[in-house]
Amino acid sequence: AERRLKLLPDMKPLKDSGYGKRFMDYLRDRGFDDAEAVAFEYSLHYTLVGPFAWRLILPLWDAAALVGWTGRTIRKDEELRYLTLPSSPAPWSMRHNLPLALTNPDEYVMDQDIVLAGNKVLVVCEGPIDWLKLDWYKPSQEITVTCLFGMPKQHQIELLAVAARRYQRIATVLDPEAFAQAVQLSYQLSELSGRDVLPLTIKDEDPGAMSKRAVRDLLQKLI
Repeated sequence: AERRLKLLPDMKPLKDSGYGKRFMDYLRDRGFDDAEAVAFEYSLHYTLVGPFAWRLILPLWDAAALVGWTGRTIRKDEELRYLTLPSSPAPWSMRHNLPLALTNPDEYVMDQDIVLAGNKVLVVCEGPIDWLKLDWYKPSQEITVTCLFGMPKQHQIELLAVAARRYQRIATVLDPEAFAQAVQLSYQLSELSGRDVLPLTIKDEDPGAMSKRAVRDLLQKLI
């Protein structure tokens, strides 16, 4: 039988009440003025216990099936910003008796099936909150946004190169301090796909810090 994955029982749908309020406030602090709509649209969850405690839980999908999740801490003193469910046993995940992700996070790009389907414009960013911001405020449905969960791994680059041939324009938007990596990623994608890939520069500290207007202005140029 095909293995199916479910979020943990203590992961609650994100609502603007009780402890959920703190997680909603985190989204508002990150510039989402319609945090409740974002939480509903992306099926965001939160949990207060276990290894993912005090993390905003973002489910990872492939063809409408849950294949994993990543958790973004809302604590300022937590060094590990993201914790992602692994696809092979790790000491910490075994200790908590966690299920295994159905996809290796190093080989997965956000919304993989949608990315591979093609569109007019493909935008590649670094982390899940960057992706959330760019995807939610993008000015057109002709834009598909994806993210890499950190710096690009070889398998992700190869997958994106296959996808790139199904788009008219491709751009990378990494954090400003990672501009050298953005240029390198653009070059690698261009080499593998035979398409021009544009590294975009932004003024904010990362795409996740951009305002709604800044996102729209940046992405509008690509259409």
